[in-house]
Amino acid sequence: MKKTTPILAIGIALLVFFLANFSLSSCTKTNTVTVTDTVTVTPTPSKLSLLIGTNWETDSAYSNYTTTGTGTLVYVRGRSGNTVNLDNNFYTWTTNGTQYAVENGTYYQFSWSIVNGDSTLLKMSSSTITDYARILKASSSKITFYDSTAKYLDVLVPAP
Repeated sequence: MKKTTPILAIGIALLVFFLANFSLSSCTKTNTVTVTDTVTVTPTPSKLSLLIGTNWETDSAYSNYTTTGTGTLVYVRGRSGNTVNLDNNFYTWTTNGTQYAVENGTYYQFSWSIVNGDSTLLKMSSSTITDYARILKASSSKITFYDSTAKYLDVLVPAP
């Protein structure tokens, strides 16, 4: 048997160390992952767009209304003992600036327009009447109007 010299053993050890170190550094792997997320944004409809094209009926009404907590409740749909009867009142606003109203069997047609670019303040007029109303709250199931001319607060719901 042959004896290995310490120099040869050290050389072999260095060679093994070098090869091991080289192979470890060359096996390093970097993974890059790109994640794409899709977000769908649904725009909130404007108060005016919720109003237009739906046939509305009065759900409740306050007279002498000037600000929150004021006024007298004069009508609630389905309640007996209302001071006024609004059971047969229906309203429709169209995109062409026409408002159709049926109030206790009488048909009315008004022109309506937005006042001063404020999409919540409406001017409604006919040959005999001019009225202003502000849309305070609006959803697809309820519109709340403040009529500053008559000092009425009306809550309208879609008619069945």
